[in-house]
Amino acid sequence: MKLELKDYINITVILILALSAGVYSAYQYIDGVKKDRKNEETSIKLSKAQEKALKATEEIAFAQKQTIKKTNELVEAQKTITNLQDEIIKQVLGNGYPKLNVINSKGENFDFFIQGNNQYPIFKINIRITDAEKILNCNHKFVNETVEIDKSCYDKSILFTSGGAFDLNGDLMQSISFTHSKRNCYLITEFMCKNIRLVQYSIIKFENNSVNHSYRIYEISKTDNSFLGLLENNNSTISESEYKQHFFFKKVIIVDFAK
Repeated sequence: MKLELKDYINITVILILALSAGVYSAYQYIDGVKKDRKNEETSIKLSKAQEKALKATEEIAFAQKQTIKKTNELVEAQKTITNLQDEIIKQVLGNGYPKLNVINSKGENFDFFIQGNNQYPIFKINIRITDAEKILNCNHKFVNETVEIDKSCYDKSILFTSGGAFDLNGDLMQSISFTHSKRNCYLITEFMCKNIRLVQYSIIKFENNSVNHSYRIYEISKTDNSFLGLLENNNSTISESEYKQHFFFKKVIIVDFAK
């Protein structure tokens, strides 16, 4: 059978199409292999990057823990330094306040001693003890929170002065050369110290050979003698009205030198 020209053309087209399909299939296969390799390389790179990120995160977390640890250690060290500095200041400048106490000694008189309220020293203490009942009987004049008193009468109310500054070794008892007859009495003790100034109101009751000492201690301003606050009240059953009855209670006493 003799083929015509058009038959040859058709056969050529068919062969070209078949060859093209084969080439395209081969290209798709090769391209797929390349993509798989590229995806695998990308996955490997991604995995390595994730490992690095995880390692970096762990290192950061560890560094943060170390930083927190060091910060806490620094805070504790600063606390220790502050406490030591505070301790030195208390030892050098003194701390706390003194108070007057009574002893029911043998004989006709009470003896007295002073001691600090804590273990730290108190420096340059001066003491003046006055009879509150005698002060109440002096000529006086109230001016706001002060009371002006005749000097000559006030001088007669003074029962004891320390005669010079001395130091107190913390809460150890230190006797003073002051005695008082065994009876009910009302005393005002003024303490002038290096670190503090205060007034103690003492109500001493003596009955059946036993003594009961109630007191209130107030801090006083070094500049204007005003009352800054209550430091100690050893007997809350004694009302403020009883203190007002026997003292110019919480009044700044001004000695009037003109009278």
